[in-house]
Amino acid sequence: MGAFALIRKDSNNSLPKLSKSILQQFSSQGSPPPITVDDPDYQLYIYPKLITESENLVQLPNGDFCACTGTLLFDRTTGTAALRNFLDSFDPNNFNLNGVYGSFCIILRKNARTFLLIDNLGIYKVYRTNNDLILTSSFLAAAAVTYQRNIETQSIYEYIFQGATYGGRTVFHSIQLVDSGDLYEISPHIRKHRIPHRLTNHPTPPSASDLFEEIISKLENIYQSITGCFGNNIDTAISGGYDSRLTLALLFKQGIKPNIHVYGKSNDADVRIAKAIAHGESFDLSHTDKSKFEQISISEFSRIIEENYQVFDGYPNDGIFNNGADLATRRMRCSNGDLMLNGGGGEIFRNFFYLRNKSYSIKHFLWSFYSRFDPKVCTTEFSEQRYFAQLGRKIRNTLNIDTNILSRYDIELLYPLFRCRYWMGRNNSVNNRLGYALTPFIEHELIASAVAIPLAQKNYGRFEANLINAINPQLAAYPSDYGHDFSGEPPLLRKLKDLSTILRPPMLRKYAYRVKARRNPSCLPYTLTPSYIATVIDRNCPYMRNFIHVDHIRDTEQLNRIFTLEYLFQKTNASFMSSE
Repeated sequence: MGAFALIRKDSNNSLPKLSKSILQQFSSQGSPPPITVDDPDYQLYIYPKLITESENLVQLPNGDFCACTGTLLFDRTTGTAALRNFLDSFDPNNFNLNGVYGSFCIILRKNARTFLLIDNLGIYKVYRTNNDLILTSSFLAAAAVTYQRNIETQSIYEYIFQGATYGGRTVFHSIQLVDSGDLYEISPHIRKHRIPHRLTNHPTPPSASDLFEEIISKLENIYQSITGCFGNNIDTAISGGYDSRLTLALLFKQGIKPNIHVYGKSNDADVRIAKAIAHGESFDLSHTDKSKFEQISISEFSRIIEENYQVFDGYPNDGIFNNGADLATRRMRCSNGDLMLNGGGGEIFRNFFYLRNKSYSIKHFLWSFYSRFDPKVCTTEFSEQRYFAQLGRKIRNTLNIDTNILSRYDIELLYPLFRCRYWMGRNNSVNNRLGYALTPFIEHELIASAVAIPLAQKNYGRFEANLINAINPQLAAYPSDYGHDFSGEPPLLRKLKDLSTILRPPMLRKYAYRVKARRNPSCLPYTLTPSYIATVIDRNCPYMRNFIHVDHIRDTEQLNRIFTLEYLFQKTNASFMSSE
């Protein structure tokens, strides 16, 4: 299925009113009428995916059932077969997700007990309202039944600066994310059973050669499961980078011929390299230049923005103010029931944060990567010290540590557990609303091995290049947009370029964005110009002007997100907290 909403029945008899709001909201998002499961303790609405036909509900004569949103692979099966297998094997007293792949939420009833759980990493987003009265895969559905939509200041700035909110929070105080570490039992009162998180342990790594073979084996096992379930019905990208090349190598290893696409202008490096690979390997390539989509008229603009708002569930990573190409291409990718396969997360094999092989304070870590903002564009609502302090607290909670010092192992964990969970997970969840979607490189068992890779091997893309070369030397030999192929040792020029960032002190990295932002003139796309913006929101931004000096923003990505939040707050009639 593509979405769900579970409403717990309470003593106030609020079910009829809540149900009406939920049904209206999903209808606005384009969903057909749901399947309804009624229980003495709750009412569950189950919606199909918006584009792809899916069978993600199993119901037994005794009242037991198993439903899934997102994409679930279990025991090399998917759909109803996977759900039946999962229901049969599920034991709440001896529970783990070993052998389970994907990004998903499972809701099941077995032996008169109902449980809800999400994937190991929490990539699939499930929202909960105060007191867990509502559990749903849609942020907008949660907002529709939340009476106090109080804006959370920290989350506002995180979304503007980073494209996501972190630590299980959203832009509304009253809506939070379900934690992947909790197995929810639905009864008159929610009971949470804690699932031990193995990744925060520090196992003794195997030898370098054994670790390499271990990762190869895990990758092939995951891709055998994927291709066994979807066959050639897979759509994936090819570009000039590592992750799409590794994805293609693994699919080719399984004898699969996926649909392959590339986005960009004809003279972009990604497009030129993709076409060279397609020609050399004799496969068809779908090339889409989103900038060539016909310009939207002002009269059509409000319809496009509202559709983006509904389907992207409020506030996606990049914002909703675009020409409609983003949504159109996603729909095309899954229009034939294809699995949308994404190489995101492949940076687990590389030095994603470009940091040296040593411990860092949380402050210096944040300065190095989470400083993409200029305080001068913020109002007095922003405190840089408070902003970093709250992000630091979220990092400590993520790693379950009580120190301000991050080991090298901790830093490697933060890429999948912090960056991917909150930033990439939002995008993954949107795709799973449309059709089937997977990001296999951030599977739990793969991360457990990848965090042990010596940093010297992760630097300059060595390790991932070696993976590609070991699986498919022919693909590795094609050029990349890094200025070299993946078949041998990275050249000196590549190493010097990476070192210029790796060796840069955190203090300098902290100010790099500010210097660049103040120098660069803003060139607005037409979708962000005043004449277009004024057709859908109050251009004076009565909400966001409390947080940002909107007219001072030169970063068009941040401006898009600012207008997106303004649109959200005006649509939902949000309110301000008296204090944070």
